[in-house]
Amino acid sequence: MVMSQCAKCSKCCRNVSIEVDEPSDDKEIDEYVWIIMHENIRLYIEEDKWYLEILTPCKMLEDDRQCSIYADRPEVCREYETENCLKNGDEDYFDVLFTNPGELKAYWKEHYEDIEEDENPSPGV
Repeated sequence: MVMSQCAKCSKCCRNVSIEVDEPSDDKEIDEYVWIIMHENIRLYIEEDKWYLEILTPCKMLEDDRQCSIYADRPEVCREYETENCLKNGDEDYFDVLFTNPGELKAYWKEHYEDIEEDENPSPGV
């Protein structure tokens, strides 16, 4: 039996990440800009997938960083691997992190501006 490396730091219980669609145009980027203007919300890219991250602790987390429903915790918690978690992992869990509108807009301009121009050729071209 492999022993858990969990250090009971509760870092994994302090955020929620949800996969979202990769933006495809300026309107979608504008929506993501609006989203990350809110407190405790970030976007990140990991292995070419986009995620919305909400920095908020689990309601079941007690003051001593223990789970109040550990025996009945959701499957996603049971399956969480501690080998590469936020505390034990060697690297950041994201490839690109956006914490403010400026970062997201700069990334969009650098990586996607040419795509939009190519997809909408001028008449007669």
